[in-house]
Amino acid sequence: MFSWFRKKPIQSPELKEAESVFSEEELNLIQKQFWAEIARQGGAGSGRAAHARDGALDTRHLGSLLGPPWGCLEPLIAAHLQLLLADRADGKIHLSGLIIAKARAERLGERTALKFSYRLLTADGTGAGYKALEAAVLSCLRLSSGSSNSSNAGDVQQHVAAVCRGALLHEASATPATAAGHQATAAATNPEDVLLSFDEYCKWTSKCPALHKDLCSLLRRIGMSDTAGTVATAGAPAPAAANCGSSTTTSNSNSERATVAAAAAAPRGLNALRLPVLLQLGKAAAGSTLLQPVWTWVLASRLPPAQRVEWRLLFTSQRDGKSFSTFFGRLSAAPGPTLLLLRDAEGALLGGYASQPWAKSGIYYGDVSSFIFSLLPILQVFPATGVNDNFQWCGVGFSQLPAGLGFGGAAAARGHFALYVEPSLDSGMSRPVATYGNTPLASEQIDAVECWLLQPPEGEQQPGDTAGGRPGGTCSAAGTAGGGGGGGSILGKAAEDRAILELAGLKMHSAGLRDEPLEE
Repeated sequence: MFSWFRKKPIQSPELKEAESVFSEEELNLIQKQFWAEIARQGGAGSGRAAHARDGALDTRHLGSLLGPPWGCLEPLIAAHLQLLLADRADGKIHLSGLIIAKARAERLGERTALKFSYRLLTADGTGAGYKALEAAVLSCLRLSSGSSNSSNAGDVQQHVAAVCRGALLHEASATPATAAGHQATAAATNPEDVLLSFDEYCKWTSKCPALHKDLCSLLRRIGMSDTAGTVATAGAPAPAAANCGSSTTTSNSNSERATVAAAAAAPRGLNALRLPVLLQLGKAAAGSTLLQPVWTWVLASRLPPAQRVEWRLLFTSQRDGKSFSTFFGRLSAAPGPTLLLLRDAEGALLGGYASQPWAKSGIYYGDVSSFIFSLLPILQVFPATGVNDNFQWCGVGFSQLPAGLGFGGAAAARGHFALYVEPSLDSGMSRPVATYGNTPLASEQIDAVECWLLQPPEGEQQPGDTAGGRPGGTCSAAGTAGGGGGGGSILGKAAEDRAILELAGLKMHSAGLRDEPLEE
């Protein structure tokens, strides 16, 4: 007789906004999964029935709701996620709070999603520190198919440290104009004493989005239906990380648990970023390549989905020797974008992403999706600035022009590159260049060279096909002159002579023009 008293609670503006970005079917799936977990926990023992009546879930059971991804989390990140989802009034997880958090992570725009992932790094919002970044990177590496256990622990720790230092020293590392200045800045700043503000986190994430993308995927399983169309429910109890403290130290048993959890999560597509499959290693063991799992995770996040499926090892000096003819022969036959990695004599690891296939050209070509990077000793990514179009250089076979491969060119200084490899494969250069706005990345002595083909999607042109006068597809206007001699056009010939004149500052008024093809 008091049914009139049980009215539907008044919705907050936050909940109304969150519900508006989900379909009715999606909301029903989220509700069913949440109430199924409430019922399961309510029947597990005395004292749980109250939770079912007030529609709240104890944070201890969050792991059962999230399933395998929960087992990938370091204790510190698991604790921050519990705090983020818990209601301030009673410390429990309510359906409304869960819907709001999921909407913020996945549906309410990039700025809102950035605030969600940032809060997972800092419980009080005052700044993200080294320990939180380290825990988050380790968690996300496991989430991306357990890659943190694919090489020895010492290497993983060094690689994770490079990522964390890159985030915390992001602003400082972009300032110095010389390698000495960069090293001095890094040495004077202790990363463990630095806190990353939200604005700094946003700037860093724009260049290295992997961490942000994976943190925002943690709630993806909620409301997901399996292949049978039923609501996905966790069949295993919450992992040990649910009862976590403030320590980020992971024991061997926790590492084994995380590996199992990652293996369970990966096939279901529960993480935002699936790592590409590495193919054609040949005699090169997976752990011996310059491209380690951490770097695959970092670099793949900047690429379109079609370029995150399969990566094929075209060349590695550790397996194939330092033969430039072999190196360039395999690169020039590759039909799509490539990833070049270099290790210098001092152990620094760096490289560049080439958006266009490599082919002999007397002028720069490529497009603004190209970028260069440093991986060790500190992670830095330098996207194209748009200042000029000097993205890629491939001067192979010329006698009076730089004869190697390069990224970025200085208009006022002939032969200055942001990243360059000599034909000997033993030396190169890295100079500050406006094309990428970079600092010097390494010394001039090259220890190892490696190149990967980022497998194009099925149906794209195969090796040997041509388009726009270059192998592998179309290119920018600057790149259409690649090949040194145009087929049938006088304007396409003498590429080296024209390039020398351009480097001297003379404008080529015939650039971009071509003779009309003769009709049959």
